[in-house]
Amino acid sequence: MTTSSAHNFEATTSAVLLGHTPAQQNNKYKAYASAVDKALKSFESTTEWADLIAALGKLGKVFSSNAKSFNDIPNALTVSKRLSQCLHPALPSGVHLKALDTYRQVFLMLSRTQNLAKYLFLYSAGLFPLMDHCQIKVKSELLSIFEQFILPLGPNLRPALAGFITALLLALEEGTEFYGRAFNLLDQLLEKVGSEAFYLCFWQSVSGNPSARLPALIFVNTKIEKHKKGKNDINSDDNLLASFCGGNQSNNNNLMLQALCIVAEDSSSSPLVQRHLLDFLCMAIPLNSKWTSKQQLVDLVGRTLFLVLRRDMSLNRRLYQWLLNRSNDMAFVSLPVNGVEDSTDLAFFKQYALPVIKKCNS
Repeated sequence: MTTSSAHNFEATTSAVLLGHTPAQQNNKYKAYASAVDKALKSFESTTEWADLIAALGKLGKVFSSNAKSFNDIPNALTVSKRLSQCLHPALPSGVHLKALDTYRQVFLMLSRTQNLAKYLFLYSAGLFPLMDHCQIKVKSELLSIFEQFILPLGPNLRPALAGFITALLLALEEGTEFYGRAFNLLDQLLEKVGSEAFYLCFWQSVSGNPSARLPALIFVNTKIEKHKKGKNDINSDDNLLASFCGGNQSNNNNLMLQALCIVAEDSSSSPLVQRHLLDFLCMAIPLNSKWTSKQQLVDLVGRTLFLVLRRDMSLNRRLYQWLLNRSNDMAFVSLPVNGVEDSTDLAFFKQYALPVIKKCNS
């Protein structure tokens, strides 16, 4: 197949897959589509990154000159592929920024109707993974696009929700200028799509993407800390844990616990990740929790016990805290032996933790 015929095939395939049978079969629309095809062909002769910037400029110029007349993108399949290729990690930030500028033009056109939600699956494939490797200026522009175009889609985001959550988690770096923006985006997204859909995709991201695990745990731990400062009813802790499971959905509950087990047994991860894991367990899943079955606790405890092999005192301290349900003392480093409080801790250990530990070893 020649380059020209391949290009025409992609254009036809795009029309069929996307249901693109434009009613605007007039000369103006045909000229617009022809100009897009011509701009796309300029990508085929690029030999260096400067050529890509020039090609993106031509494509962007076509969109800007037709933005007032049309709300769709001809040959969207090829357009999305070229834009995605311009976000390759090996390319410099200048190309990434120019590509994001073109994404912005595309989204401005599509967002005037329901077309952005309809075709987001095409453009998100290249856009969301960019967060994992982009530089500071690019990250700021990417978050701006998320704030302006992606978040307002609300429930219509659900087909692309998992990828969007992962992208936001990768921007959630403590001590950086992006932490607050990323956290607010996640919070607003949770409110827009609901806890069930949000946490379903959230825990899927934790399970499948090691880079997302630390920021994900930071997010839920911060949510817990804010909640505990403002709680005013006895059932508030149970309600919070239920929200992390997406309500009373057993599948989401299982998914969350599976994700936590994966984090616990990931020996290649930083101790910092597992510290945040144990902090989450101490605050959200005590061993007497009604939200977990006996077998789920056995699976979880069985994996966390091996953390002592890392010989990290901070991990051991948090593990003891969880097993003893000792929430008011982060300073101890060994099992308690004396005092009323110690007796309470040991009573909890014997009633709840010890049977689970024995089951792990049986």
